[in-house]
Amino acid sequence: MKKMKWKPLVIAILGMVMAVRTGLNVYRLWRTGDSVKEARRNLVEATAESERLQKQLLEVKSPEWVEKEARERLGYGRPGETILVLPEQESSRETELGAQEQNIPNWKKWWKLYVRI
Repeated sequence: MKKMKWKPLVIAILGMVMAVRTGLNVYRLWRTGDSVKEARRNLVEATAESERLQKQLLEVKSPEWVEKEARERLGYGRPGETILVLPEQESSRETELGAQEQNIPNWKKWWKLYVRI
């Protein structure tokens, strides 16, 4: 008779172990699905970035872009052209503010900087 009592207990324990293992497998599958979604999202972003860079590469390889960059950054011009570089002028308002700042005592400048009054 004692053997009859152990049989339901063993079946219950095996059932619980199987339920726990099945739950763990379902959880792993669920997490794998999230990983796949994340990978797809990263793939879409990388594809968009790749397309943008391909367009930029085509633009950079064009002679018009090279000429534009040479003119703007290096100050080059076509033969016969004269390149003028003008100094930047400060606006009169900036000059007035600068003059007012110079008239303020140094301790007030520090006070204004740290206390912001």
